[in-house]
Amino acid sequence: MNNQTALDLLKDIIAVDSIDGKEKAVVDILEAPLKAAGFECEQVIFANDPSRTQLIATLNGQEEGPVFGFSGHTDVVPVGAVKWNTEPFTATEIDGKLYGRGACDMKAGLAAQVAAAVQIAEEKVPFKGQIKLLISAAEELGLLGAGELTEAGYADDLDALVIGEPTDVQITTAHKGVFWLRLKTFGQTAHSSTPEKGINAIDHLVLAIQAIQSKLDIDVVDPVVGPSTMSLNHIGGGNGNNVVPDNADALFDIRTIGGQDTEALYNHAKEILDELAATVDNFQYELTVEADVKAVSTDMESNLVGAAKSALTNNDREVSFFAFSGGTDASQFTKAGDYPIIIIGPGEMSMAHQPNEYVDVQDFYDMIQINKEIALEFLNK
Repeated sequence: MNNQTALDLLKDIIAVDSIDGKEKAVVDILEAPLKAAGFECEQVIFANDPSRTQLIATLNGQEEGPVFGFSGHTDVVPVGAVKWNTEPFTATEIDGKLYGRGACDMKAGLAAQVAAAVQIAEEKVPFKGQIKLLISAAEELGLLGAGELTEAGYADDLDALVIGEPTDVQITTAHKGVFWLRLKTFGQTAHSSTPEKGINAIDHLVLAIQAIQSKLDIDVVDPVVGPSTMSLNHIGGGNGNNVVPDNADALFDIRTIGGQDTEALYNHAKEILDELAATVDNFQYELTVEADVKAVSTDMESNLVGAAKSALTNNDREVSFFAFSGGTDASQFTKAGDYPIIIIGPGEMSMAHQPNEYVDVQDFYDMIQINKEIALEFLNK
């Protein structure tokens, strides 16, 4: 598979409208060259829906060794209401850029991984261990496909993983996790002209919010992605302006970093609220976890990061590190074990989910070679 064939493959998968529910068509396209190159392929049904599949493809080396993984997702977000300059599901090449929905996020990264794997197989490059592709569905809906693959054990044998999300061909070793806490307080209704006969749930919610904000310990910093943060993003409650409110709720968005224990965070929040309940009459609350997506952090001195740095240098690319702002499937796959994960791929993150999304074609070509070199250096170390 040369660069032009790889570009044609990318154009073919961009042409698939793989918004939620239509991932199998992309899997079918990608599976063909992998099978032809000698990969053992398995389509895994997602969400008990045979029309939606994920792909596991493996190739064994000449000797025993580690398992090196590539991963990307096949789904894309909707086009949106803003009119595009090109047809979103027709790959259009203009001035060295390839336009189309998913070109950046993340079909170019996925196609570059598949092309690199196929080239290694076709060129019969010797390597130890196994190359494994884990191609997921429903990433844009909350990393759901990767979650199912992880639960089913497909990531259990990994020794390293590269996620091909757009980083402008820079290395990402970490991204924040997402931990949402919903706090509810309960009271007793009464006519607002006699508030002393009721219990005001909103008053209690205000006290609880102040206690959480002042006492919950999130004071940790990652050298790559920065500090853990907490934002109060929703407050609601009450039944009308002439009724003492008997219910209120708030939603906290905590962005965690690698090493933070979300169970410990939850327990600390409960301790804070229990202390409040011991000092405030009739204080009743409920605290629930609405989302818990793991943070990702890989040692900058790991062999995988070293292989990526070498590959960038060998291909005359600057060795630089990218602070990834969003989450990735790595949050699911990292649950399978303690192994290094990096994120690197073609495309600028600023183009993700945008009208007139594009990827630089030369970056796509470079990423194929960089992927090859990362895999081979790690496996043959």
